[in-house]
Parts: sequence; C-alpha cells; structure tokens
Amino acid sequence: MASYLKLGLDASQRLLSSVARVSSNRLYLELPTPSTPWSVATLERAMRWCYVCTSNANAELDVRVIPAAGTDPNYVPVRDLEDIDVVLDTSDITAAAAAALAQVNQEREARGLRVVRPSRVRRGSGSGSDELVSRFVMGAEDLHAVVSGHDVDSPTIPSEQRQWMPNRFRNAVVGGTFDRLHVGHKVLLGVTAMLASDYVEIGVTGMRGEARCEPGVRGL
Repeated sequence: MASYLKLGLDASQRLLSSVARVSSNRLYLELPTPSTPWSVATLERAMRWCYVCTSNANAELDVRVIPAAGTDPNYVPVRDLEDIDVVLDTSDITAAAAAALAQVNQEREARGLRVVRPSRVRRGSGSGSDELVSRFVMGAEDLHAVVSGHDVDSPTIPSEQRQWMPNRFRNAVVGGTFDRLHVGHKVLLGVTAMLASDYVEIGVTGMRGEARCEPGVRGL
C-alpha cells in the first residue's frame, strides 16, 4: 500500500512523524509550489528535512519526495502514480476536495489504475524536536523555516546556476559507495534526477573502496 500527501509550508516535524507512523510500505510527499523559484540548495534542504523527519519516525518506510515543479507540467502525482492507495489530508475532507478526488479517480479508472481513497491524519503531539533532525536541518520545526534559510554562496557555481530549474542539464553523473541507501543518498539522487533531462549515470565504488563500506558489506 502506498500513501500520498501534498505538503504545505506549514508542514511540521510532528505532522511528518505522524504520517510516517501511520503509513506502511511507501509514502509519497509532494513539496509545495513555491511563490518564487527555489535554489538548488533550498530544494536539497527541503528534501533532506522530509527524509530525516520521516525516517526518524519509521526507519522501514520507503519515502519518496516529489518536487512540485516537476519536469513535465502535465504530470500530476496523485493521478499518475500507479501504486497510490490512500490520499492523506490533515483536515476534514471538504466537498470541493471530494469532487476533485472523484475526478482524479475517474481518470485513474479510465487508465486502468486503482481508485484512491481519502484518509485524514492527525498531527502528533509533543515538541517534535529531535537530535537527528536538529543535526541535519538546523532544528527547523516546519517546512517554511527550512526553505527560508539562507543559501551558502559557492564561488565555483555561477549565480544563474544556483536557481533550481527542471531539466537544467541533459545528462548528469554521480557516484558513491551506496553500501546502504541513507538520507544523503536519497537527496543526492533525487536532486540529480530533477536537474537532468535525458539520463543520470550512477557510479558505484569498486572493490578498492571496500574498506570504507559498512562492516560485513562487500564492495561492488
């Protein structure tokens, strides 16, 4: 079963923890549409924050963060993702939301996809602060604080390339040990995929990198 939630800028650590705990197998999180274009660094921070908050609450959950401004303007995740079963919301389902979901289900049925059902998720209680979250995302309590942070200027990256745009590059190449898929790997692969239009080539460290792997894990 896969769940889907479109985030708002008011999404909090407590909300993501609650969603992660009630979700099983897979969770899709769609980032909000920004009023002004995000930089690559902002996109990275937002994705990292989502992954850290959810994985800290449910380490076994397969979480996938989707930027709102994707590579295809006609792509609608809640309509097009084949494995979604449940659409999560933090408030009661309004008549307008129910009508919109009914339209989505008509389109899904016409394409032979399963019908999705709505479900309300309640925000968790407590402070929501956590050492792991604080260490990786500056202790930001909500998504607005994350994306409002200042980018660190890099003299090696031209200013016109710091703004994130889908398909900025045709091809991209990344590499790593990938002895286990952790938050950093997900952010790296996710941001890279959103920057490339044609393909992403992923290099995996060879046998000589075995010494850097987790104990008991062989290099590829």
